[in-house]
Amino acid sequence: MLVKVSWEFDVENDTDTQEMLGLSDGDIEAIVADPERLELYNKDVATLFGVPQYVDLNLFFDDPTIISDDQIKDAMSDEYGWLVNSFKKVKD
Repeated sequence: MLVKVSWEFDVENDTDTQEMLGLSDGDIEAIVADPERLELYNKDVATLFGVPQYVDLNLFFDDPTIISDDQIKDAMSDEYGWLVNSFKKVKD
C-alpha cells in the first residue's frame, strides 16, 4: 500500500533549516499562513533531508491494512527520523 506522508517539519521553530533554505521571518509567516506554500516548504525540506513523500507500507508490514494508524506513524517516524502529521493511501 502506497501512502503520501505529511511530515512534521517545524517551519516556525527550526532555525537551522530556515537558514539552509535562506528563509526570512517574513517568508516563514507567509508559509505558515498559506497551506499551498506550506506544502511546498514541506516538499523542499523532504528533498533537503532525503525524506520520502511517498512510502510503500508493504516494506514495513506484511499486511498494512490490519495495522493501526498509530503503529504506521511510529514505524515511519522511526525509519525516517521525523514525526508524521498524517498520511493518506494513494494506491493499494
